[in-house]
Amino acid sequence: MENQLRKNMVGMIWVAGLILAAIVYLIGPDRILYAGIAAIDNARATMDRAFSALAINTFEVMRALALGLAPAFLVLCALASRRGIPYLRLLVVVAVLFLVLLYLPAHEGWYVSSKRWTVAFIAVAVGCAVMSRRLTFFDGGAPRGMSRAP
Repeated sequence: MENQLRKNMVGMIWVAGLILAAIVYLIGPDRILYAGIAAIDNARATMDRAFSALAINTFEVMRALALGLAPAFLVLCALASRRGIPYLRLLVVVAVLFLVLLYLPAHEGWYVSSKRWTVAFIAVAVGCAVMSRRLTFFDGGAPRGMSRAP
């Protein structure tokens, strides 16, 4: 069985070599190096275009998420206040950070950079996660299912 496998591999190597020889003949032996470099350069340019389009789309999605999660964070804070769960410090920190990062530069006519949008998105997303966790597990100081020590 192992001997048969070796014969198949040797045959496949011969076939691949003959196909490569035919490709070199069709392209031209003197132009094969230039054709290979051109193919690599075209592939790199295609990848650059794809990554730049992906970066633009990612930036737009991140801005939309930052703006969409901000009202969700406010609603979560309102729910927490109705249940008596601490929320005020987190609300102040996230709101001030969000406004300083996005409102002040835009109000003064500056372009808001992608770094500012990224930090604002992270702040609002973390705020939403923390408030969701508090709403889910906070029960007057003790996590649900656990009683306070007497």
